[in-house]
Amino acid sequence: MTVKHRYRCKTCGANIASWHESKQKWSVWTATFDRKETEGQDGPPGTQISGWEWAKPTDHQFYDTRMLDINDGLPKWEGYAEASRRIE
Repeated sequence: MTVKHRYRCKTCGANIASWHESKQKWSVWTATFDRKETEGQDGPPGTQISGWEWAKPTDHQFYDTRMLDINDGLPKWEGYAEASRRIE
């Protein structure tokens, strides 16, 4: 049996993460991450995600419904990683 736990923001109720019991994996909505000022570093100010070392992605899931192209060399999947067709 597949068991998923969804976690929501206590203030607004937006989905922020889910835990997949059988796969022992987290899915996290990165738009909810804190960002820190990066003045003088690579990229425009405010683009560095706090805790990036911990949250660094390993692939892109549901990439066929993306809003923008991402060229970072990570595997891209039509659905869930390893359970769907790899796009590139």
